[in-house]
Amino acid sequence: MLIVDDVPSIIIQVRELFRDNCEIFMANDGEKALELAESVLPDVVLLDINLPGINGYSVLKELEASPNTNDIPVIFLTGDSLDLNEEIAFDMGAVDFIRKPLNSKITIARTYTHLVNKIQSDLLQLASKQDGLTKLLNRSGLDDAFERVWLECRRKKVALSVLMIDIDCFKEYNDTYGHLAGDECLKLVASAISNELKRPLDIAARYGGEEFCCLLPEIDLNGAVHVAQLIRESVFNLVIEHLRTMLPIKRVTVSIGVASFIPDHVHEISHLLSYADSLLYKSKESGRNMVSSGYYINKPII
Repeated sequence: MLIVDDVPSIIIQVRELFRDNCEIFMANDGEKALELAESVLPDVVLLDINLPGINGYSVLKELEASPNTNDIPVIFLTGDSLDLNEEIAFDMGAVDFIRKPLNSKITIARTYTHLVNKIQSDLLQLASKQDGLTKLLNRSGLDDAFERVWLECRRKKVALSVLMIDIDCFKEYNDTYGHLAGDECLKLVASAISNELKRPLDIAARYGGEEFCCLLPEIDLNGAVHVAQLIRESVFNLVIEHLRTMLPIKRVTVSIGVASFIPDHVHEISHLLSYADSLLYKSKESGRNMVSSGYYINKPII
């Protein structure tokens, strides 16, 4: 929960109401509120309208404009008695409106209603974006994540690296051991990939079939290659028997393509993804169980 008010007693009052059940973040002006909202992504914002500097209406407008925060429910807190403010608030996208002085029971009831709705919505959205077998993001979830991190890296002018990962000779594995064993293999490989992504920013997804994709925002090519090598080694060390692989060592392996680029206004997400995919096939053609890498359009990342 993010509480935004320039009156310390209001912040203290609201914090006391929810401290046992919520992690509380606090801000006393609009600028700090926007900064916290982007960094912690609260499940609900209790927002005073009359703030120093940026007022509550402007804060709500900024929250609505950001893809990271536009689904966070905002409840306005205000001592203003003008009904017009309610109309403006709801028209702008606020989910509720609580007047000061705050009534504890009303504040708790209305806030928890929107918290429960938000959590249920998040769970439904997660289920629709998650691969049922591996529990990684599915293709739809990856597309959403890719757009989000692309825009953020473009704004910051920092590198975005992509890993395309494919299990070597997976058709032969399924033909030999059966689809149930194939499913178990996919789950083990997905877990090995996830375990090597150490930062909250990193994203892993099942791209389709036996292919996976990782997004590593704010990591240059050298860093991404290091992560890719860790993933390759981790899968190799699973020691999953594969008697029909084309490699001399009869175990499951992966091939990986790594591409890195600073997003700009000229190129598109699909360009970087296609380049990473071409590097994956380079790994395949070069013998499998290896990593191939490159800067997209040979643009150096400083």
